[in-house]
Amino acid sequence: MVKTYLLALFAGSVITFQSCSDNEPYEAAELTIDPVYSQGTLSITPVLTYDGEETRTFHYGHSISRITEVRHEGEIIYEAEEEAVDVDQQTVFREGDDRAGYTVEIDAGPGMYTVEAEAAFAVLDEDEKASEEMYQHRLVQELEVQDGEALDEE
Repeated sequence: MVKTYLLALFAGSVITFQSCSDNEPYEAAELTIDPVYSQGTLSITPVLTYDGEETRTFHYGHSISRITEVRHEGEIIYEAEEEAVDVDQQTVFREGDDRAGYTVEIDAGPGMYTVEAEAAFAVLDEDEKASEEMYQHRLVQELEVQDGEALDEE
């Protein structure tokens, strides 16, 4: 028998807010997380989804999105380091496209987890020049990991 786990997301706990800087979220993009819990490991991937009608090129640094912090029952169990590498990247988005950031894997057990994620980028205009405006999305989401039923795997 293999023990499985249930990962419950509290949809009402998703909060997107403006950071302390003046960078606004980009209206045609949404930041979410994709959590998976299996055999004592919680894997969390940040995902940026583009909902605009026009094809756009996004210009960003090391990663288009990242997990910045994970807390378990209030205690910090993961904190991202500052990105030391100055990388200059871009990706083309079409309507409905999404891009995953780096996945964070954490040894975890049942309980409540608070995940913080962010995405920062500029959007290129039709002349392929980056606008002066940087956009930033931040997300705080509560996750609950619960013991599930034991299932037979054949």
